[in-house]
Amino acid sequence: MGTLNRSGVVTNFVMGTLFSTALFVWGAADALAYCVYNDTEQYISEVAGEFCMRCLNTSMSPHGKACCPGDNSGCRGETQITVRIPNTVYQSGAHYKHFGAKVTAHGWVRIQGSMYAPSGVVYNDNGALLWSGPLIDGK
Repeated sequence: MGTLNRSGVVTNFVMGTLFSTALFVWGAADALAYCVYNDTEQYISEVAGEFCMRCLNTSMSPHGKACCPGDNSGCRGETQITVRIPNTVYQSGAHYKHFGAKVTAHGWVRIQGSMYAPSGVVYNDNGALLWSGPLIDGK
């Protein structure tokens, strides 16, 4: 068994640290795909990505966060996010609204405003704003 001199120990430490950091960064990127943030004071009964069975489909508490797992095939690429909005007290049921741009695989969207006038923003995976405005009727 050989011995390591001081420079060998430092080199092994630096290489190990770089490898661990790279593994953490790439592992973290693969762990989650897009995320949705509910910046409203309202409970949202349904937030869904596209129309696939393996996409995000969940409810959200006020100020909640939900992310689509990166290992689901429906969570990669570009995805249209829809939100189920309760109707006013004069109507029964609910209706759907969507964002004006698709979210990228590692991007995020923020639901804002009120359920009577919902709005939102869409960011890409680099944090650049893709779209901002009132949510659009329909899926």
